[in-house]
Amino acid sequence: MKRLLTALGLAGLFALAAPVTASAASWAYADCSLQSNMCYGEGGSDSGPVTLIWQFDTNGTDAIFPQDCTNQNYCRFYCWRYEGTIVARLRVYDANFNLLAISEPAVAMCTQQDIVLP
Repeated sequence: MKRLLTALGLAGLFALAAPVTASAASWAYADCSLQSNMCYGEGGSDSGPVTLIWQFDTNGTDAIFPQDCTNQNYCRFYCWRYEGTIVARLRVYDANFNLLAISEPAVAMCTQQDIVLP
C-alpha cells in the first residue's frame, strides 16, 4: 500500500513538472458592411508576423480587383456589368505559409459605383 501511495505521489509530481506548451492566439476578421465595393479586415497571431490573403467568391458577378490586396487591411473591387453580392474571407498565414485563421464569411455588395450602406 505504501508503494502504491508513493508511486501515485511521484506520478502527481511528474505531472506538475511536465512542460506546458502554450498555443499562440490567432485571429481573422472581415467586414464589408460599410459601403459597396470595399471590405475591411484584420488578422494576426501572437506567434509572430503574418501574411493576410483575401479570398472572394464572386457568385456570378464580374467583380474586378484593380490591385493586389495581399497584406492589405482594405480590399477594393467593383462590378462593371453584373452587379450583386460576393462573399469575402480573410485568411491569415504564418511565415511558413501555414494557415492560422480564417474569418467568418462577410457578404459584400459589388456595384458600378460606391454606395454607402445603411
